Amino acid sequence: MAGSALTARAKPVRGMHAFSRTEPILATLLVVLASLPSPVSISLSWGSLLAVPLLPVLLRRVLPLRGARYWLVLALAALPIGWVTARVSLELVDGREVLTGMVLFQSALIVGLALTGIVCVWAVQVLGPLWFVAFWSAGAVVGFLLNGDLANNPWKYGLALPITALLLVAANRSRWATWLVALPITIGLTLASSYRTWLAVVTVGFTAAALGTPRQGKSLSTGVVVLMMVLLGLAVLVTGGLLVDLAVGGWLGDAVQRRTLEQLEYSDNIILGGRAEWGAAMASFVSTPWGFGLGIGPSADDYYTAIRNMPLPTAWHQDVSTVATSFSAGYVSFHSVLWTFWASYGIGGLALVLFMLVVAARGVLSVFRLSMNFGVRALVVIVLVGGMWDLLFSPTSVSSVAACTALALCLGSASYRPLSGFTGGSVGAEVRSAV
Repeated sequence: MAGSALTARAKPVRGMHAFSRTEPILATLLVVLASLPSPVSISLSWGSLLAVPLLPVLLRRVLPLRGARYWLVLALAALPIGWVTARVSLELVDGREVLTGMVLFQSALIVGLALTGIVCVWAVQVLGPLWFVAFWSAGAVVGFLLNGDLANNPWKYGLALPITALLLVAANRSRWATWLVALPITIGLTLASSYRTWLAVVTVGFTAAALGTPRQGKSLSTGVVVLMMVLLGLAVLVTGGLLVDLAVGGWLGDAVQRRTLEQLEYSDNIILGGRAEWGAAMASFVSTPWGFGLGIGPSADDYYTAIRNMPLPTAWHQDVSTVATSFSAGYVSFHSVLWTFWASYGIGGLALVLFMLVVAARGVLSVFRLSMNFGVRALVVIVLVGGMWDLLFSPTSVSSVAACTALALCLGSASYRPLSGFTGGSVGAEVRSAV
């Protein structure tokens, strides 16, 4: 059965029914609405709420994927573990208190993540990876235009991933269009917005795409895949060092040069210098490794421990940081999904995010096992590497985290068999490893 890269769907797992004619329409609708927050909570999108009555249908598609089952168990287990962690915090740490509003917010966050994840995994199977990314990106752009801060570097704080993805989807049939249209536009917007991280992510994506892929219906040996991953890792290190040198030399603009020099001055590591919140998080972890717990507000000692361990030039800079602002408002946030989930849900939140990171890494590995054209390979790696960066160094965005995890779960699972629409042949390669 011939297919195109834009129309590839999944072969249903044995025992599953064929897709109905209405499922692609519903999947498109829910994926687009997954980035539009509802009045109930910013973490509960319209897409996740509308999915509730459809859960029997959705779960019939999602649960056969073993990785998806593990992910849902970890997500739902985070709430009771967070509750137990809160009880421990109240007993062992003076000054901490339960905030009802935070209990509701953090509970809605996990529920919203689980529902959106179910929608996205189902949609990848119904629509195929490329259409899924296209519709999700369109919804993310609309969501940011309606609810984002358009006056504060919109490319950096909301539009980089979805617009880059849409450009690559549009150009995926032609390697020349990918190189000469999608890539220059993306780099131009990134440089104009002084967004160093995205420049690195795009470079990694195109480097991975250039390393090659197996021919249609073929699978690379484990040794070749490992070699490619090693080469990709070396390329990441070289690219990172080159970008730092270019930034310090002023080749990426005055704003990037100034910020890079400041980060190197107060930390030997450019990543920790750029994400001072990690210093606060690690100090908090050393102090109370079990976390804070569901709905727990920080104490005065928690504030001092976290804020004074941020690698910033002065106490004034520490006191006006985003971490200090959140602690002063009564909630714990470290500008990192990993550390914020650890704080809110204890070891349960930490395990959930670490699992998502492993899933995303295995999704990147699938690029070297599945037959994909150049543009699709670059797109998949950019989405997954961007998602991994967000898990480590960005505030929580339920929609983007769920989309990245869903794409990785499907591409990295032996239960998911994409049609060869990636390259236009007859039967696509199957990923041999299961998450």
